[in-house]
Amino acid sequence: TLTEEESMEASPPENFLPAVEVVACFCYWQERFLFLLRQPNKLQGDTWCLPGGKVEQKETLQKAMYREVYEEVGITLVNEHSFFWKSLFVRVPQMEYMLHLFHADLNQKNFCINLNLTEHSKYRWLSLSEAKKLPLIETGQELIELFEKEFKKGC
Repeated sequence: TLTEEESMEASPPENFLPAVEVVACFCYWQERFLFLLRQPNKLQGDTWCLPGGKVEQKETLQKAMYREVYEEVGITLVNEHSFFWKSLFVRVPQMEYMLHLFHADLNQKNFCINLNLTEHSKYRWLSLSEAKKLPLIETGQELIELFEKEFKKGC
């Protein structure tokens, strides 16, 4: 659960000054979602997260999401099976940032995971209820709950 100094909202809170924009993707395959374990030396190391990362200058949100998923796990996403879901305004003690969420259905694709070991040490395909039992990146629990509430896929 978010603390008093933390928030994740659909509209910008007062005096919101995002330091960065970030993308994350709920990659769905055979009734499971892809979660990655951050390397211990990374920010929020040894926590589980969705594939994603910072949006680079002059990069569209969709291009950023495609690039991050490819860099982190080697999956090339395609338009027909990946969708923008929503943007959130996140405020945590260390920073404020925009979080842009996507959903990708990988059931029609052939792929293999090629994990970027400089960023992550493991990957797992999990139901959302399994993922909620793991140590998640900050706001991870709330993102999963929001996704469950809005998509209700019986995940």
